[in-house]
Amino acid sequence: MALIEKRLLELPAVTAVHYLHVWTITSGLDAISCHLVIDDTGRSSDALATAQAILRKDLN
Repeated sequence: MALIEKRLLELPAVTAVHYLHVWTITSGLDAISCHLVIDDTGRSSDALATAQAILRKDLN
């Protein structure tokens, strides 16, 4: 989980990561939940899209 938190904190708008949970729903199907604190609410959609892309690409 430390790697996931590190990658999320590298995003330009993200200032903190809270309540990070990772679990396996079933074989081959993992899930993640967390709260991202961002510095500008106008950038929330971009931050979420980038975070999702990083999690899919880099941590799959």
